[in-house]
Amino acid sequence: MREREVIERIFQLKQQCDLLEEGLRESLQLSSAEFQVLRLVGEESLSCSDYAARTGRSVSRMTRVVDGLVARGLVVRVPGSDRRTLMLELTEAGRAAQAEIVACETRCDARLRERLGSRGYAEAVRVLGGLIEHTADTAAITGA
Repeated sequence: MREREVIERIFQLKQQCDLLEEGLRESLQLSSAEFQVLRLVGEESLSCSDYAARTGRSVSRMTRVVDGLVARGLVVRVPGSDRRTLMLELTEAGRAAQAEIVACETRCDARLRERLGSRGYAEAVRVLGGLIEHTADTAAITGA
């Protein structure tokens, strides 16, 4: 096995995932940040600051992203558990866009299951989980 082969493969996989996401985003006319929010809305009730934390963006940037989604009629802001918090809910158009995202992800996952078989699929999930866990501390890896 060559040195850095795993990292090279990870970057190749990321590139393939980026291409898949880009195609979906273009068909839905979404920015990368809008795409990420639409994937998350509805999974659980989150505030704008929660979305910012989940996507690695600043709260001010996330506010602008949400403003764009609201203006396009994909989400609405609804009162949260206290009067200071606003949560997001999908509109009918937002649910349709999210359904398209989920359908594409489901097709991709089904292809992987078919090609890898149940054992290979389970092993891939295990290995990817381990890779995510071991690369989560980017500061230690990058020396930053």
